[in-house]
Amino acid sequence: MKWIRRLTTAGLIAFVVASLGLAVADATGLRATPTPVGDPPPPATAPVVAYYFHSNHRCPTCRAIEANGQAALADAVRDGRVEWRVVNYDAAANKHFAEDYELAFASLVLVATDGGSPPRRKTLDRVWGLHADPPAFARYVQAELAAFTGGRP
Repeated sequence: MKWIRRLTTAGLIAFVVASLGLAVADATGLRATPTPVGDPPPPATAPVVAYYFHSNHRCPTCRAIEANGQAALADAVRDGRVEWRVVNYDAAANKHFAEDYELAFASLVLVATDGGSPPRRKTLDRVWGLHADPPAFARYVQAELAAFTGGRP
């Protein structure tokens, strides 16, 4: 009978440790947070759509890339030159983006909305290396946007 008590005690301790681990992961943002799936996005209203693609798992670096990208493009969004969209490519309705845009991880992608087929696009690969330097990140994203739009600021 002692072995049953020890087994029960060990099970309870394991449960408490796992619960505490999940609580710490939630509090620090290390645990994946699913993004709700909504209606499909409306047609683009700007000449360029800046997509921030992410998966169900949203690590601190991924969140920094999203925040830095949104900040870097804020003026262009405000001026109507760029539309900012955040898309979870793990959501059932968005799974096609992973294949269409060859996504293996969170990415910032500029897409022209001029009706080209396939749409002209540019994946901003250097955002991962610049995520911890917001000014350099912004310079890079803004330069890529200018090049993508033919030099228009």
